[in-house]
Amino acid sequence: MVSKRMVGINMSKYKLPKLNNPMSELDLIRAFNYNSIYGTDIRDKRHVKNYLDVFVPSDETKNMKSVNEYEVDSSIATLAHLVTEGYELPEDAKTKLDKGINFFIKHHQKKPKPKPVEKKSAVKKLTVKDFSTEAIGDMEYEIDQMLDNNVQTDFSVYNYLKGKQYKQNVCNEIKRWFKPQLLELEYSLTTDKKYKDYRDSYAYMTKPQRKRYKKFLDSIISDCDKYTKERRKPRRKKKKKVSTQKSLDTNLQKFLT
Repeated sequence: MVSKRMVGINMSKYKLPKLNNPMSELDLIRAFNYNSIYGTDIRDKRHVKNYLDVFVPSDETKNMKSVNEYEVDSSIATLAHLVTEGYELPEDAKTKLDKGINFFIKHHQKKPKPKPVEKKSAVKKLTVKDFSTEAIGDMEYEIDQMLDNNVQTDFSVYNYLKGKQYKQNVCNEIKRWFKPQLLELEYSLTTDKKYKDYRDSYAYMTKPQRKRYKKFLDSIISDCDKYTKERRKPRRKKKKKVSTQKSLDTNLQKFLT
């Protein structure tokens, strides 16, 4: 059984070594060693997400945090990946995986928003941080949807900002949040040896997928700039005031002539 969310993600660069199926304890050791050498934090997160999509009911995961917020145990991620690939684990490994996944789900649920307490006093005014947190959260959600859809989206950041009517300082915070990730993707697309770690971190994506990801992050920055530029009100030119005395002198001169 393959999750729809796994379609389009190229994992060929992370091919497991030849293992027996059902697996023995020795096979498990080989898989763990392989992941400790070639695995990355991003891959581990993706392995766990793929397992949840396939084997865990959606009602248990619908309130979970986004994949970027996952804190993953590498051994649990390896076991999850093996099961997703169709391997049968030894009994003690199955028990460990079940406990690990249950613990993971329990500790990665979004905290429910507390119900606002009605007070007679004035309502607290929302700050720039409140608005920027909301906007960044919405965009991170769209990125998750995009990654699950072969890194393709028709989401317009410009239309989103225009609908929300955010001020310039909120757009500045949005840009400040996404610029480091944009830089990472730029490094991952180079062939320079010093950026190898960045290429490895994004190896779960094909190069075209990384380019589309970078293009979307570019659009976040450019749409923020476009939106804030359009919001700026042109300054009104001040009309020069003619002094009253000068105006009287001019009128008197006209009358005498």
